[in-house]
Amino acid sequence: MLSAGMPFTAFLEAVVTSCEEGGACGFIAGRVYWKEVVAFDRAARKEFLATTGRDRLEQSVRAMSGRARPWYEAVA
Repeated sequence: MLSAGMPFTAFLEAVVTSCEEGGACGFIAGRVYWKEVVAFDRAARKEFLATTGRDRLEQSVRAMSGRARPWYEAVA
């Protein structure tokens, strides 16, 4: 599952769907966590990444937890 910079709420929905219906075993994400910070000053950027960015990553892991298929099942 690749985030492709989509809105975060849509990404969470896509993670769940990809795991439950598509057999996904993980995700790759970047912009979905930090894209807003390009317009922030340094202090605001640091704060955003430490709070919102981190929370988004944790939510993504929780959305996948218990749903993702182990990678070795996909290649077996």
